[in-house]
Amino acid sequence: MSKSSLPHWKATLLHRSPTVNGFDEFKALIQRPQVLNGIAGCEERWESVLLSLLMHGLHNDGSHLDHNNSFYQLTLDHYRTGVSKTQSSLMQEKIGNWRSRTLHTERILHCIFDLCTVLDRLTGGSTIVLHHPGATSPNVNIAPQTLKANVYINPKVLEEHHELHAVVAQITQIFLSDYATPLTNAFADTRTRHKWGNSTMAQTPTKGKARTEDPIMPLIPCPIVPTSAHFIFPGCPAGSLERLLSSSDYVLSHAPSFDNDTITWKPHQIGLMQGRRDVPSIQRHVTTAAVGVGGVRVKGVCKGTSTAMTDTDDESSKSSQLSRTITVYSTSGSESDSQCPHSRTRYPPITPISALPSKGIFSSTVSPTWTPPRFIIEPLYADMSAITPFGDATEAVLENLGYPDTFHNICISICQNYLAKRWVTILQQDTNISLDHADAIGQAMLKDRNSLNLRISIPSTAFPTSRSHNPRRFIARTRGPYIKVSKEATDLACKFKQPCRHYLERFTLGSVVHHRKRNKTSAWHAFMHFQGIRTNANKDMHEKSNIADFVKEATEYHQLTAEQRTKLILNFDEVKKGAQDRPPNITARSRAAECARSFQYVKEELYLRKDVAQLATDFESTILANGLVLNSATNHREHVANAKAAIRTGLHLSLCKVTNNPSASMEFTKYEKLVSTYFVKLVGWNHPQWANPSDLKGGIDSLESVVEAIRLHHCHFVVIDQEEVKERARRIKNGETLTPELEPPVPLEPPPSNTVALPTPAHTPPHVTTADISYPVPDVNDMVDTELRALDQVMLTCPGSLALHSDTQTALETNSSQAHTITPMLTPLIDEVTPALTLGKRTAADSQMLSKAHRESSVGAGVEE
Repeated sequence: MSKSSLPHWKATLLHRSPTVNGFDEFKALIQRPQVLNGIAGCEERWESVLLSLLMHGLHNDGSHLDHNNSFYQLTLDHYRTGVSKTQSSLMQEKIGNWRSRTLHTERILHCIFDLCTVLDRLTGGSTIVLHHPGATSPNVNIAPQTLKANVYINPKVLEEHHELHAVVAQITQIFLSDYATPLTNAFADTRTRHKWGNSTMAQTPTKGKARTEDPIMPLIPCPIVPTSAHFIFPGCPAGSLERLLSSSDYVLSHAPSFDNDTITWKPHQIGLMQGRRDVPSIQRHVTTAAVGVGGVRVKGVCKGTSTAMTDTDDESSKSSQLSRTITVYSTSGSESDSQCPHSRTRYPPITPISALPSKGIFSSTVSPTWTPPRFIIEPLYADMSAITPFGDATEAVLENLGYPDTFHNICISICQNYLAKRWVTILQQDTNISLDHADAIGQAMLKDRNSLNLRISIPSTAFPTSRSHNPRRFIARTRGPYIKVSKEATDLACKFKQPCRHYLERFTLGSVVHHRKRNKTSAWHAFMHFQGIRTNANKDMHEKSNIADFVKEATEYHQLTAEQRTKLILNFDEVKKGAQDRPPNITARSRAAECARSFQYVKEELYLRKDVAQLATDFESTILANGLVLNSATNHREHVANAKAAIRTGLHLSLCKVTNNPSASMEFTKYEKLVSTYFVKLVGWNHPQWANPSDLKGGIDSLESVVEAIRLHHCHFVVIDQEEVKERARRIKNGETLTPELEPPVPLEPPPSNTVALPTPAHTPPHVTTADISYPVPDVNDMVDTELRALDQVMLTCPGSLALHSDTQTALETNSSQAHTITPMLTPLIDEVTPALTLGKRTAADSQMLSKAHRESSVGAGVEE
């Protein structure tokens, strides 16, 4: 059969699109050969074969410009995987479709990287593959620092050529900032034209690709697997990579190493190939190769000659229009080299790396700014021309490990700011070096500590005295901040029509100390104080009114005469004087207002000769240090906030679990909408009020009872049918309120490990639940209660009466035969429960429940008689 007579691939039944659905159909058509069965990893290899069949020849099929409104048809089919035109998909189905697309794209990337690896190993060359999917995570601004690229690099290149780490980083950054960013914006615009909504999940694979939050970002990150050549490069803000490469001769990067038959990636200080700080007195030339980057040729200049080697002046003028001109000079060469005319080497705008000696300078029309590392304090890098070694031992260790001389400044900074026991940890965290290197440097620093004390002086401000500074210098240095604060306070006062002192008090605590001395009692404050005491007297915690309620009822205050207001002030002064005379309550629930007077006494007695600002500074430091005052003032408030947060979180988790929808939203103010949307209702709510947890009243006890009910799954969501939803809608339309606190109680099954419950007989009234006759298993180590022993005797005498209801009328209507019928059925359970009850220690709730059972047993005995 001739080749021309064979049918084309697209004309056969095997032709399928390389999408998720097409791949699944193709996999079902072609069965895996039997010879592959029983081999480890045969499934992945067979999938690679099928993918190659589907994708063969696509790079030259002539369909690169065939698209539907800027989207290929394959793109539309890929993102519509599992989408139905007749009905909406559930959240679980959407998650499954997303996972299918993610696995499919990862499978294709793995095939591409496998082919690149084979190509590099066969030819001995090098390949770099960069890919960005186009789609981004929802609600993320499209910028280079929010994007990331899937990159293939040969690890052997990174191991043998450390100088190429910066080149790879720059290529990736150019790809993300200048190539992927505009295409991602175009993808978002096209998606908007197609009226695609924002997804609730990322469209890119996330397995092993979590982005690090380390502020010291290495040039080359670790691969997703140590044995892989698949890297995830996060984008950088514009200009940050250039500043990093121009700030130091050494940059942190990961490099592979072969250790004990395994590949490990460790951070290393990678040396760059050019210097940048010292401008030479005589400008010299440099020899570079002609390099093509993005279609722009780089002009090569020969050392000792002034003629161009490759490009003409016209070509160089074209390249200068495409990029900024960066002139590179070299300090190497003979003296005769200076006789040649000054030649310039043109580089792309963000590729400052070149084959230069270790010393040199580059200058640009926009001079780079040097940003010091975060772990070097300002006095250390203020004058970097003179670097003082930390010590002889430290200097020897740093030279052996290959760290730059600027590392001595880091050691001095750590010595000044941290104790010796934390040096190794801080070294490892701030510089991102290995633990072995940090330990060796820390040991050397300990050896040099004695000699270091002779050079490092502790600032005199660390131990302030009454005359620890020159007053003239002090006034001159503090005048600037004082003028700035005063100006800000004046501007705020003019803008909001308030006294300037009102804003100065918020800038410093010292003015508050003086202002409190001039405070006078207000008639309004006195009225509010006595009104609150009178209104909230003999009320429960959840019934008391707050200050907002009193402010609304100000009519009574405006009706007071001047004499009555003066009397209120005098009475309130007596209350304040009584609070000042007694000592403060230094307890876990004491308040800052109660301790304010004691702090004033401490200030007058112990800090009499010091400035008031010093006391204010100490007081502010105590608060910022999470001291006693701050903790004691917010203790109860934190308990309430934690309880409300637990209620909100627990109900949301219960809703997500019962609906099997992780994105289900809990709206407390729209409870009926929640019921009609998800066909669920809340049962077991034991709080007298139904509202948003932030608005619940009643104190911490009622909130904690709700938290406990949610924890024990007594308060949870249950599924209801459609008829019940319609019935609820009808009742609400008639004017009824069906919030959870009005729901009838439901039988709760206590945990079998610590509760023994008696079953409810068939004739028990419907509102008697299992919780009414259940007894928690008490602690066996407590003494036997005499009242409980007497009650147990009654229970043994009349065991069948426990099943009767407490209502006397119901008990009298029960005939004797029914009571005798129930008694044999409950006797085994009573015999099992009685020994546990006689050994326990009863709580207040148990006592009330058992007293109720005692009364019911008496009624039951009367019925039997």
